[in-house]
Amino acid sequence: MSGKRIANAMKYEFIAPNKKQIIIGLILSYIYIFSRRHVAGLLTHIPAISNPDDLGHHLTVLVRTTVLVIFFILLRGNILQFLKDFKDSKFKDNFKWIMKGIVYYYLFRVVFVALLFLIRVLLHIDTTILFDGDSINQSSLDEVIAAFPIYNIHLILLAPIGEEIVCRYILFHSFRNKGGAFAIILSSLIFGLCHVTGEFAQGMYWVGLYHLIHYMIPGLANALIYERRRNLTHCMVLHIMHNLISELIG
Repeated sequence: MSGKRIANAMKYEFIAPNKKQIIIGLILSYIYIFSRRHVAGLLTHIPAISNPDDLGHHLTVLVRTTVLVIFFILLRGNILQFLKDFKDSKFKDNFKWIMKGIVYYYLFRVVFVALLFLIRVLLHIDTTILFDGDSINQSSLDEVIAAFPIYNIHLILLAPIGEEIVCRYILFHSFRNKGGAFAIILSSLIFGLCHVTGEFAQGMYWVGLYHLIHYMIPGLANALIYERRRNLTHCMVLHIMHNLISELIG
């Protein structure tokens, strides 16, 4: 490792959660990730509810927002340190790392598309069937936002912050003792799986695998930035930018 890389590694240090924060954080992460499934399951047992889907979306947003508030209380010291580091860093430094995250994202996308092309050409497999429509998760979000535009705030702002705390902080540091690469891959895999449960539940395995990798790509980019820069704020900014751009062009 060159002297410059050693200096950069020493410059940035993890503001890691302690053991208590990880244990409570894992419980909160479970609630955050699976709140939709449990809420939907509960509502199916209440026949008096006329619009269980709409109510389910409202309750899920309420539960996840509540969990996010608890996360902020639990991790307030850590989050304040992240924000202080971000604020005290030079604009050039923050801009550099955010741009690196964008480069990683598009680089991984190019590799993924190239692999699909090679599979199609060399193995004569029609991979275009995988691109037929959005993921179930995205289609569901589009329906909710079309009916309740105010939930754009949750999609663009609150959800990225919550998912970064869950996947790029709590889960990442739960696996970090096994090594940085292990934490990056496994936390990104879980991040992807959280978004494709619908496909696998319906037996759409190949389509589910495609969308899994599609969601893993920004997860990998953000996790790599977190491993190298070690500030969750940059990951949150990247995630917010990604969701905002996706919503604007989608």
